[in-house]
Amino acid sequence: PRHVIELAKKRLDQAVAGENWKYSPIGGLGGGATQSLNLLAHPDGPGLFRETLNWALTRTVVGYEFSYRFADLVTGVFGCSESSFASTLEAWSANGGEGHYAVLAAVLREVPNSFVFNEHDFVVRVLRAARAVGRASQRSISSSLFASALGGVRSSIPGQPSPMDLGMKERAEQMLASLAKSDPAHGLYTDIRAHAEAEIERSRAEGRMLDEEDTDE
Repeated sequence: PRHVIELAKKRLDQAVAGENWKYSPIGGLGGGATQSLNLLAHPDGPGLFRETLNWALTRTVVGYEFSYRFADLVTGVFGCSESSFASTLEAWSANGGEGHYAVLAAVLREVPNSFVFNEHDFVVRVLRAARAVGRASQRSISSSLFASALGGVRSSIPGQPSPMDLGMKERAEQMLASLAKSDPAHGLYTDIRAHAEAEIERSRAEGRMLDEEDTDE
């Protein structure tokens, strides 16, 4: 596994240095891809993941070019499906500084859209920890989780809300029921619910327009 990771790191550095957006650190895996090498399932996976996070910590100053590709490396090489994914991220960032949360934000932006709900306890704790570091870190983590929640393909009948938006609204409300308004996670789930409600209303408005067009014919 270590050789695979080192190769992916080398490819990532080459992509950043060459400003080549088409050059993937893991050859098409990661990011929007549905497949992963899932090295976190390997006995050495969590330890190698922590080493890779430490490696990224020295490169966050590179900016978006690195962060974007690093998320691809993590999802493509390690995957997000193992329970050790969230626990390793949380343990690694505990007592860390702004740099740790910058790396964490990069990774969380590319997690599946169900992550923010399935790993609710992690989300609550990591946002509290980020707030203790600073508002900028909290906003960065919250923004990444919000973006991840909105990812995925929506499919629906024209004029009807998509099941994804309906489910997002319902699950966000479930999360909010257990959170105080002062909790940093409350703002995140409120924003997710608001987005889902706006999309639901947009779909219903489209449906009303379609009904009016049918009536006019």
